[in-house]
Amino acid sequence: MQTIFFNETNDVNIPLSPIFFGNYLSTKSSFFIIFSFYYGLKKTTDYEFMIYKKEIAKYFNVSMKNDSVKKSLYEIQRISYFLGFSVDYDYYSNAIVFNILNKNKILQFYTDYNVVNIYMICNASKLNVYALKLYLYTETIPSSVISIAELKKLFGVQNSEYYDDFSKFNSKILKPSLQKVDEIVDLNYQYNKNNHKQVESVLIQRDDMLTKRGIYFNYE
Repeated sequence: MQTIFFNETNDVNIPLSPIFFGNYLSTKSSFFIIFSFYYGLKKTTDYEFMIYKKEIAKYFNVSMKNDSVKKSLYEIQRISYFLGFSVDYDYYSNAIVFNILNKNKILQFYTDYNVVNIYMICNASKLNVYALKLYLYTETIPSSVISIAELKKLFGVQNSEYYDDFSKFNSKILKPSLQKVDEIVDLNYQYNKNNHKQVESVLIQRDDMLTKRGIYFNYE
């Protein structure tokens, strides 16, 4: 089984569906591992290969704790049929093992969804999980009025009693996410209140492609 090592270039693009990944992946480690698969795919013709966990952590300059990696592998494994590849962990070598299940599925997935440079989103932009979900949402719908209920569903906290309190939801998730995405792109947002002066929706408008940092995200 071939072992893949990263070099200094970060020109690998991977397919991402804002809706699909937003619903199924909750940790940044999941995105890093999926990126690593597509990186390895360009480096080998084997149907099975592995990448050391420390290689991935070093490449993205992040800490990949065992609990986070375990959760990520479970998340990815749940949707392996759709991705066209499966993942496992080699505890002896501390490496992620990738197995290609269906090359046609991989190509179909790559063709069907927008292609975004995940390195730039997760590493250069330093988005947390909630901000990343909001960022990907605005990729698909750059201008919308979205209700608080829909926002909670987007962030995956719709069943949390703690976030039934809007002030907690706003201070912990919504406002920080809006501010973080606004650091990356030109994002205008406005809270809409009902007759009882309660926030019921948010108007979100985003300028596409060109970021405040002068970065263009890569599409195919």
